[in-house]
This record gives sequence, C-alpha cells and structure tokens, in this order.
Amino acid sequence: MMEETLEPEGSPTGKHILPVLILSRLAARPHGILMTILLVDVALSFGVPVGVMSQIRSLSSVVSMAFAFAMGVLSIRYRPKPLLMVGLSLLVVSALGCSFAPTYTVMLISFSLTGIGVAMVTPMSQTLVGEHIDVEDRPRAISYMLMSFTLVSAFVSGPVINRLAVLGGWRLAYLAYVFPVAIIGFAFAYFGIPPSRTESGETPSYRTYIEAFRDILTDRSALACITCSALCTASFQTLGVYGMSYFVERFGISSAWRAPMWSVLTFTGAMGSYLSGRLVTRLGRRSVSIVGALMTGVFAAGSTNADGFWPSFGLLILCGVGWTIWYPASTSLTLEQMPRLRGSMMSLNDAARSLGVALGSGIGGFILLNSGYGVLGLILGSLGVAASAIYRLFAVDPTRT
Repeated sequence: MMEETLEPEGSPTGKHILPVLILSRLAARPHGILMTILLVDVALSFGVPVGVMSQIRSLSSVVSMAFAFAMGVLSIRYRPKPLLMVGLSLLVVSALGCSFAPTYTVMLISFSLTGIGVAMVTPMSQTLVGEHIDVEDRPRAISYMLMSFTLVSAFVSGPVINRLAVLGGWRLAYLAYVFPVAIIGFAFAYFGIPPSRTESGETPSYRTYIEAFRDILTDRSALACITCSALCTASFQTLGVYGMSYFVERFGISSAWRAPMWSVLTFTGAMGSYLSGRLVTRLGRRSVSIVGALMTGVFAAGSTNADGFWPSFGLLILCGVGWTIWYPASTSLTLEQMPRLRGSMMSLNDAARSLGVALGSGIGGFILLNSGYGVLGLILGSLGVAASAIYRLFAVDPTRT
C-alpha cells in the first residue's frame, strides 16, 4: 500500500503544530459540556424526561460511530487537514442548529451533526500528531492536549456556559459560547496547519480499502485496543452523561453549584492527564492503559452507590482522574499499532469510542428509567474493569520490547 508522509517526524513544523491542534480540538468540546451541565434544563424546555433527553447523546454517538467507519476509507483517499476542516465546519452548523431548535426532533437532528464533526476532527487531529511529532514525544503531546481541554473546561467552558444559562437559558449558552468557539477552532486549523503534500496522484482501489480494514481487524492487539476504547468510554458515561444529573436528582443541588462541581471534576482530570504523560514515559502505554481503565470502572461503580454527597463526589472525581489517565495512554497505544494505516486505525478507534458513548448513554438511560442510578453505576463500571482485563490479556505496545 502506498504510504504518504507530510514532513519528516521531528521537523520544525512538529514543534509548533500542537498548540494549533489543541485549539482546533477545543471546538468539539463545548457541545458535550453544555449537554452534561444543562441536561436537566434542556429536557425541561422540551418537556421530556432526563432519560429521554439523554438519548440525544446516544444518537449523536451512533451517527459518529457510523461516520467513523467511512472516515476509515476517506483517510486513505484524502489527507488529514481537509477532513479536519470539514469536521470543524459541521460543528459550526450544529451549534447554530441547536441554538434555534424549536422542537426535540430538530434538536436531535442538529446535535447529531456534532457526531459527524467529532468523527472527523478527533481521529484526524490524532493522525496529525502521529505524522508531525516524534514517537517518544507523542504520549506527552496527547496528554497535554487532554490537559488543555480539561483546564479550559474547568476554568472557562463550564463557568461560562453555566453563567450564560443563568442569564438567558441554555440557548444563549449555545449561541454566545459554543458557536464562537467552533468558529475560532475552524480559523486556527485553516491558517495554522500546513498544507498537505502527497507523493503521487494514485487513487487507492476498492481492494486497498478492504485490505486496510482486514489488516486492522485481524491484528489481535489492534482489535483489543479498539474494543477497550468502546468499553472504557461507555464506563465513563457514568460521569460524562449522568454525573451532574445524579447530583441534581439525588441531592438536589442548585444550578449555582453545577459549574463549581464541574470545574473541580475537570481540574482534577487535567492533573490526571498530566500524570498520564509522565507515567507512560516510565511504565509504558499498555500498563498505564490497564490502570486507567480499572480506575474508571471501579470508581464509576462506587460513585453512584456511596452513602452521602461527599463520598459520592470524591469517587466521581477519582473516576474522572482514572479516565484522564487512561485516555492519553490508550490513544498513544492505539496510535502505534498500525503506523502504515494510522488514519484508518484512529478512525476505527474513534468509532469505538462513539459506540462507547452510545452504549453508556443508551444503556444508562434505560437502566435509569427502570432501576436507578445505583444499578447504572454498577453495570457501566463493570465495563471499565472488563477493558482493563482485555488490555492485560491481548494488547501489545509495539514501541517496547
């Protein structure tokens, strides 16, 4: 298979592209943050239960998962930057659609565009890390990316979204924050990422596409990494989708407390992502992925079953730390599995994470409507523990002997 390169790894471009990728990726964050913090408010405005409103995340994730498979093909045919730009433009359109959605159905459709945008932005930004940054620096680069996302979420996105919602409702938060951030991300990517350079005009054949997927899905370690991405992401939805709603409905916290709680969760998560980059250097990608997945699952289960506000919140913090330790390590581990098919590999990995969000949101919503938050935490938490076991049994770190 023809392999294309942008620039040699370690080139001067590689030293400067990380801040641009961080700012571009930030465009995909506020959509999910708003739906996490203001899920109850959005549900009330459309007159539907929280368990039903949460399915907006499920549909977006299903759409993202389906399109991520298409990205596995498109990433062979096209360079990462054009695909990244299309994804960012869809995030802009989604923000506008959600801001003015008159009905639950329109909101559902508009938010689903976020799924397509994320399916394009996430794997392509990770692919650009793999192409521009040296292999020994990639884990720390990915951890810095996640740390930047979480710090901005803690000190900017969460407080601003909550404040705008208090002033004018969740629609104002969409229009005055989510939409401008998407525009800024598009601009930075357009001007800050260097043009792609191809070696030839050869168009990959149908057989080439089939061979790419076959090579990935028949590699035991690569398949284990993809499977664990789905399981651990599903486990994390205990916090990502239902965390704030759990405290609102069980402990009756007011809207004024949501942003500070979210800030604490994201700030401690930032520390976890920073720690992940340091741990990977010492222990390796696989070992840190095992520990992070185990922490995510165990503390997700404990957070919704602890007795009292502070024990529950403390365990939820540890769940977030576990996930932010897991995410950079697992992304770095997956990135190195199939260097020849890096774009396709990361697209399938993103599809797996979208499946994880869909499973966590969908199964979680069903469990919530029928059994409550305690059972929700136990079932979703068990998926993180299962991911840890799969890493231990089947995953291999190609960069270590």
